[in-house]
Amino acid sequence: MTEENQYPSFSEQANNLANTAYDVIKGIMQGEPVHASEEVQKQRKEICKSCDKNDGLGKCMECGCMLEWKIPWAMADCPAKKWDFDDAAFKEHFTKQLDKNTESS
Repeated sequence: MTEENQYPSFSEQANNLANTAYDVIKGIMQGEPVHASEEVQKQRKEICKSCDKNDGLGKCMECGCMLEWKIPWAMADCPAKKWDFDDAAFKEHFTKQLDKNTESS
């Protein structure tokens, strides 16, 4: 493996995993959607499939994350800025919460 195709160090990978887990837990605590929509997950998979940082075995060489574990989470994002958190799922969840609160008032 050439130097440019190296994974981040183990400590960087652990830090990236911890940051993703933190974002997911923070999202849950704030009532945000846990999973990205099926459409967004499909788009993310296609982007990652053709990405030069994909090692071909399902792991990202940019952050060291297992793609099948990261892609489903609404609050996850790509460190190479190729995809971001699922804003639409958040807005849908937020609107449902507002509607629920309005109905109970």
